[in-house]
Amino acid sequence: MMFLVCEPVYFVKQLYLPLVVLGRGLASHQLTSRSEREIEDEPISIPDPYKKVNRKCILCEHNVPLDYKNVRLLSQFVSPFTGRIYGRHITGLCIPMQKRISQLIARSRQFGFMPFESKESVFIKDMRITAKPAN
Repeated sequence: MMFLVCEPVYFVKQLYLPLVVLGRGLASHQLTSRSEREIEDEPISIPDPYKKVNRKCILCEHNVPLDYKNVRLLSQFVSPFTGRIYGRHITGLCIPMQKRISQLIARSRQFGFMPFESKESVFIKDMRITAKPAN
């Protein structure tokens, strides 16, 4: 009686023939020890080294109170040359704070606290809020 095994070796696990030599010199008891080795050889769980660190925006981190009358703070987020509001990629703010700052700048401009076109000349030489402190 002749057995034909047409499947490659890696499909041998599907055959249920105990202690019978299965093609290429592998026996079923060797397959069980192989599966135990595979269990030991599973990847270990480690933290993702490429995951970005969740940084808080500067306003959330220091819990800064926002008000439309605080022109000195709001002018930090406005270009001194064009009067446009800086984007999130420049300010480093989170989405809710960027929206809140935009609303407060618009409100401050409507009530006459801030100019529409350019930055107040009084605040041009102020230190940037996003500047790194000197060590």
